[in-house]
Amino acid sequence: MMQKVDSSEHITPKMLFDGDESEFYKFRFDVQIENQNLEIKASDFYSNSFVKLTNELREHLFQQILLQSNFEKNEELVVKYLGTESLQVYYCFKDSKNSDAKFLFIFSFGEVQPTRFRIYLEGMWKEQVIT
Repeated sequence: MMQKVDSSEHITPKMLFDGDESEFYKFRFDVQIENQNLEIKASDFYSNSFVKLTNELREHLFQQILLQSNFEKNEELVVKYLGTESLQVYYCFKDSKNSDAKFLFIFSFGEVQPTRFRIYLEGMWKEQVIT
């Protein structure tokens, strides 16, 4: 078996949230993909730094995502990746309700002013098991 990550569509980073810190933790985003509705909450991704994705994907798949994205690698104190507005990049997986596939959602988010947060959807990928 081999895992393959395909870009489900080219996405220009899209701002999903721009607001107060207290509202950030209540953030919910519904995405329609492959005839299903998937709900994503801030708690699904805010502790998943993009660097951790290297532990969940094979190296060549991680590199493929980097090639399809415009993330900047920052290695000042710790390795991190920066997306839109130089905000740190995070991710989450959501299981498909219709198949064995998983969807990978990549976000950038952070504080742009004191207590003001922004969230951008940077991209979506579909992970499938191929036999």
